[in-house]
Amino acid sequence: MRVALGTASRADLYTQNSGVQKVDVYPNPATSAIKVNLTGFEGKSEITLMDVNGKAIMRRQVSAMNSELDISRLPAGIYLLSVKNNGVEVSSTKIVKSE
Repeated sequence: MRVALGTASRADLYTQNSGVQKVDVYPNPATSAIKVNLTGFEGKSEITLMDVNGKAIMRRQVSAMNSELDISRLPAGIYLLSVKNNGVEVSSTKIVKSE
């Protein structure tokens, strides 16, 4: 790869970094709800919450950047939250549900 001197600018660097895709899941551990923040994703995303056996407990199709899942009725334990964007898994996060 060749880099030509004098071709980078602040605008170019900002454009390249602004396309970063990031998934934030908080709070963890949680008692009643978890928030899922999808930064830099376009189109529809699917959020799936699974138990330790891989059984889907909750599934949501979202197009918003910020979503909230109500987990207050779930028993305390460990769950796996999977996020897919346009059919491709982009994140998998362990969630701890406490009392």
